[in-house]
Amino acid sequence: MKRYLSKMVLIAFVVYLLSILLIKLILKGYTDFSGQFLKILVESILAGIIFVTLYFGFLWCSLKGTLGYLDSDSFNEPTYGHKLMDVIETRISDFNSFKDVFLRNYSHVKYSEEKSAVKFLKNPNFIRWKIGGIAYLDTKTGNIKIILIPNSGYSHAADKLLNEEMKKLKVLLIG
Repeated sequence: MKRYLSKMVLIAFVVYLLSILLIKLILKGYTDFSGQFLKILVESILAGIIFVTLYFGFLWCSLKGTLGYLDSDSFNEPTYGHKLMDVIETRISDFNSFKDVFLRNYSHVKYSEEKSAVKFLKNPNFIRWKIGGIAYLDTKTGNIKIILIPNSGYSHAADKLLNEEMKKLKVLLIG
């Protein structure tokens, strides 16, 4: 889970720090700003640390269940939170071809051949937290059970994202 948030924390801190410095430069004028630069820099760094810690701390608390599950090595069905589940019939009966569909279309994929399961996730970004999930292949019947989980939690937008992603997955797996 750290890999998702570590880059974002650094970028947010640098943007916040530069924004505060620019605002103070504009408000105080160049002569006052240059005379007190060290003091302003220390204040801005402390404010940036507090802001970024609070913001990403809250974000981590709200996303740790989903991202923690998708990062874990557990291939059990998620029993918590907001999810969308569907079973589709396909002609896929080979686990390798099933796995390849996800490897081609998702940035983070984990799989278990013993459980015929694939966990998948697209890279989240600042603008839109993506959807992840787990899919189970029944090699005898070709049925695939898909469970999608929004990283953002409960919301109308998450419902919309879940339905869009389920449609895309059906096209990938059936068509």
